[in-house]
Amino acid sequence: MYEIFLLYTMLFFSSLITIIIVGTFLVDAFVYLFGEKINFKTVSYNISPVGREFCLGHWHSINIVYEYEVSEKNYSSSLLNSTNSVMKLSYESANARLSKCLNESKVYVVKSFPKISMIMPFSQDLRYYLGLIFSVSCMIFSGLKIL
Repeated sequence: MYEIFLLYTMLFFSSLITIIIVGTFLVDAFVYLFGEKINFKTVSYNISPVGREFCLGHWHSINIVYEYEVSEKNYSSSLLNSTNSVMKLSYESANARLSKCLNESKVYVVKSFPKISMIMPFSQDLRYYLGLIFSVSCMIFSGLKIL
């Protein structure tokens, strides 16, 4: 009885995590497919180390504040993607991604909701893909054990 409870709990939480991760990808897809690419002006940007250093390296977070204009009205945002988290394992790769983004200077904006804008849709880091793989494998494992 206790094992069944644990399996159902594992199935529930892994399903919940999968729904959240897939939801963030769907928001990115919505903005990417239905958004219009317009120019933006960079207000500020930086790359900051996050957390402690570990065996693979040190996470570096990319932060950009930008302004754009929609229907003759100015907006300011710092949203990079649906999770607002673009992190790389080395400073060099974070700097390369930041340089590429600043050189393109385009932002995806949904005209119906002009406050929603993203510079880098689908730029989630490795943590989200590993979380998706782990939660789907937990769902499959617990689902097969319950049956």
